[in-house]
Amino acid sequence: MKTKYIFAAFLMLLGLVSCDKFLDTMPDNRAEVNSASKIRALLASGYPTNTYLTFNEYMSDNVDNMGDDNPGTSRYMDQIYSWQDVTETSNDSPKNFWSESYLCIAHANQALDAIYNLTGTSSINDAAAIAAAGYGAEFGEALLIRAYNHFMLVNEFCLNYNSETSDKDLGIPYM
Repeated sequence: MKTKYIFAAFLMLLGLVSCDKFLDTMPDNRAEVNSASKIRALLASGYPTNTYLTFNEYMSDNVDNMGDDNPGTSRYMDQIYSWQDVTETSNDSPKNFWSESYLCIAHANQALDAIYNLTGTSSINDAAAIAAAGYGAEFGEALLIRAYNHFMLVNEFCLNYNSETSDKDLGIPYM
């Protein structure tokens, strides 16, 4: 019976012990973007590594179909060439280009959030205050990265603007 009380007292004392130092550390290697150099490092990953050039070339008139026995072809190339739904993936496939572009947009948005937090601003309308705080170059680059990637996604995956059907033509998700 006495051991139950000792054990209960030990558990109560254990519950009062603080583990702040353990909980204050990040559980993974996540970076905290809290300086201009870290924002610049984040923006360096804001440029896509997958391009649209390969699948645009296969969809153009610059490619010939040499037949099924051609050893230099693949199922991916045949699907792109024939304008079929692409089920195969390649390093520069439409799916990878889409994903990479939105990853770059996410990096730019994270850099913008860090700039807003560090400068005490809340929107793009505070550009003068952001520049005065010394984050003008990073702010401009983040906006440029985001705009460029949205522009490329619209050019690759959306219909041209038509005033008669613009209310029905879907665009891309704006992040």
